[in-house]
Amino acid sequence: MHGAAVRQLWRVLLHTCTANGSFERTVRWSAGLPSPTAMRDALQPLLGRVPIGVWEERLNAALRARWVPFLRGKEVVLIGDETLIPYWGKLTGEMAGEVRRSRAKNGTKSFLAYVTVCALWDGERILLGVTRWGPGEPLAAALARIGEPLLNSGLVIDYWMWDRGGDQAAMYRWFWLHDQRFAVAASRRGKKEGVAAILTALEDEFGWRPCRPPQLLGEWYTMRPAEGAPVPLYLVVTWEPVSVKPGERRQRSLRRAPARPGQLWRALAYFTDGSGWRRRGADVRERYAHRQSIESSYRMTHGCRGRTSSRDPLYRFLLFAISQLLQNEWGWYRRGRKDAAETPKAARKAEQWWFVDFCCALCEALIKRLRRRVKRWWAAVLLLERQAAVQGAG
Repeated sequence: MHGAAVRQLWRVLLHTCTANGSFERTVRWSAGLPSPTAMRDALQPLLGRVPIGVWEERLNAALRARWVPFLRGKEVVLIGDETLIPYWGKLTGEMAGEVRRSRAKNGTKSFLAYVTVCALWDGERILLGVTRWGPGEPLAAALARIGEPLLNSGLVIDYWMWDRGGDQAAMYRWFWLHDQRFAVAASRRGKKEGVAAILTALEDEFGWRPCRPPQLLGEWYTMRPAEGAPVPLYLVVTWEPVSVKPGERRQRSLRRAPARPGQLWRALAYFTDGSGWRRRGADVRERYAHRQSIESSYRMTHGCRGRTSSRDPLYRFLLFAISQLLQNEWGWYRRGRKDAAETPKAARKAEQWWFVDFCCALCEALIKRLRRRVKRWWAAVLLLERQAAVQGAG
């Protein structure tokens, strides 16, 4: 396809994401473009040139192109998480091999799942890797795809952090195999002899006291999965009040058990590698609180990934990839504006350049481009393609 047409398609896709609209609506609204069907037919050959796995590798290379050289030699915390995008369509064709089933959310149990890894440095969340997480695939396999390149990138990794989704034996084996420190929220399971039994016994003893319970020392715990060898872990327990203070933001999570009548304190558990934690429970919870910055990425992703009813997994992945690239670029330019600030006041102003402002500015710039009359050159491109098709058929 002609280079001008490719650039115009890219502008349409960017506007679709920054305006959180649909591809069809953007095409109809733009001046001088053909029908949405013709634009989609022009986009499809570009998407099909390379396999989806190659698209994923190129996306990760683009995410790390600027940040990895900048962060090389600096100490970072790597935060992993799973992002589930609801899917309400029928599971036919290629979508059947991409959609995972999970507990009901937003009126569906079908989701397109992606695993992301972000670096936490200087209070900023920096996306460094994205991979698709197919049905039946263990989370550790997805972690290996995006984690191993980061181990060899020159980053000084302090430790890994994961939510309750990472509480799996295969994940811990991967951390031990690569000699990585970690802190993972422990799922509350095993009512007779597991983590749930330990936390329930501690709550029976300390959960009704009016003052904060004492900080407890950790203990070694052996996870015995149904398959594979047992995994040694260091279990750390800390406390949080049952009632939320006014103005306090607290992550919603299944690891919090329902409080019993009159209970004042709830026990929380984390699995760690057992090395280097200063005050054990209090220190782990304090460090784990930094993970809350990743929760904002969900709002940013859902606000800039566009809307579609397509059953093409590659096109859906493209919209998700653009949303991740937008967040990555925003973080880079925000860091540049902060470093270029000459006064503390200017630096604070640079920090207040929110992602929504970045998307609005980019959307306005795209509006000026898309509103231009492009009918003549687009007609010329279509004419050249028809001539090439006729010559090829001849």
